[in-house]
Amino acid sequence: MNMVEKNIVKHVLSELFKKLESEGIRYCILHSYETLPDKVKTDVDIAIEKSGLKSIDRILKVIADKNGLKIIQKIHHGYQKYAYILSPTYIHEPFRLQIDFFTDFSVRGYPKLVLNNFMINHRKQYKNFFIPDPKVEFIFSILRRILKKEITSSQISKLKELYLEDISQCRNLLLKYFPEKIVNEILQIITKEDVNLFKLQNKIYKKKLLIYTFKQNFLFLPRYWALEILRAIKRLRYPVGFTVAFLGPDGAGKSTIAKKVIYLASGSFHGTRIFYWRPELFPQMGELVELRKSKKRKQNLNPRPHDHKIQSPLKSIVRFWYYIVDYILGYYLKVFPLKVRKHLCVFDRYYYDFLVDLFRYNFNIPSWLPRFLLPIIPKPDIVIYLHASPEELYRRKKELPFHELKRQISVYQSILSKLPNAYQINTNKPIDEIVSEIVSLILEKKTTQTLPLLKID
Repeated sequence: MNMVEKNIVKHVLSELFKKLESEGIRYCILHSYETLPDKVKTDVDIAIEKSGLKSIDRILKVIADKNGLKIIQKIHHGYQKYAYILSPTYIHEPFRLQIDFFTDFSVRGYPKLVLNNFMINHRKQYKNFFIPDPKVEFIFSILRRILKKEITSSQISKLKELYLEDISQCRNLLLKYFPEKIVNEILQIITKEDVNLFKLQNKIYKKKLLIYTFKQNFLFLPRYWALEILRAIKRLRYPVGFTVAFLGPDGAGKSTIAKKVIYLASGSFHGTRIFYWRPELFPQMGELVELRKSKKRKQNLNPRPHDHKIQSPLKSIVRFWYYIVDYILGYYLKVFPLKVRKHLCVFDRYYYDFLVDLFRYNFNIPSWLPRFLLPIIPKPDIVIYLHASPEELYRRKKELPFHELKRQISVYQSILSKLPNAYQINTNKPIDEIVSEIVSLILEKKTTQTLPLLKID
């Protein structure tokens, strides 16, 4: 983030704290608050009273609009837990501001580990916002580390600091969750800052937490799991990830631009993945026939894409249907799960290339067949056609004859209007401008997808 964007984040968080206070909504920031609101090191986790959770969509929308940001994502993370990712839509550096709101502290399969009232009623003011008392932060942090199955030396040092601030209360809280023998062991690990022993014993601690959760929430568990199933169904209906396909003749800069777009847009997603041409559920058919895996993917290494003999129609049609199945099954088994898991998935080329250049892929099939099957091929959220003049493309790469580049440009532009959510981006400008323009399109589109999920009167 540049200085302007850091100031925006500071204003957004300060206004959020002020707005929550003015509306009488009690909250506290559970961890990593030391540098707030000036600097955000990680996601901002906020425990908020239950009556205030329903107001967050409205409050964040007003604050985002005022500061030139958009709510790019609203993610239903778990039981009464929502994550919001805010960002400007036109950025020059990766931007990330994620704010998580929850009531009771729950983790999947472990509901109501720390109750909302306990966190909200034991808080104190720090700078211009509220943080938990040491005992609350201690129990929240130790349970979180156990369930995440990871801890660093700095995190265990922080736990030790919190424990020493209120030894008696921290110990009593641990005794709610674990037998005394394990409590003594955990406290010894913390005081000695033994990260390795903590990791070694983590499975035992996690098992004890599961037993505690089952006993404590026995009557609530059926409702909890029903709510989790409904949440999962909603996530499947409205996946929060995003798919982008880049099109263009050789020399348009697809691979370079796609990688830079992934880097710049990564702050608004929880992961990224790049595919070449197809989902790659299956290996290349040549590799399958040879019963071996290629040491190096050949599909990106094709300096003369038209320098090959025409394949027989029978072999060609078998290959074509093989890849059609890859597009359909591959999307639902590889790409769609990544979308559900909040990933940005980018395709360097896509099925639409078949409408432009069948010979490149060595398909000796009727040109109407790819068009006929187009309705059953999964559609990316955005299609980006990178446009350049045939003269410029030929200057960059002489892989195809000039007349072929000219033909392909004409066909790309003719099909562009028929593709859903397709945009033409001219590449006759600095690459950073091109990348920022494309990322802006992605974030605007993602904002539009998120808007119906916001409950605003």
